[in-house]
Amino acid sequence: MRLLKGAIPTVVRKLPLPLRKIIGDLSNTENVLLGLQMRSSMEVGGG
Repeated sequence: MRLLKGAIPTVVRKLPLPLRKIIGDLSNTENVLLGLQMRSSMEVGGG
């Protein structure tokens, strides 16, 4: 994988709709998965 200088890390989940984007710091895996709705807060002890 080749990184461009000054590029911002971005993840895009296209399906299932709606389209979701996470832009910036992707180091916290749990928050990224929650933001993409690939894991519920119940699974990570948030409720």
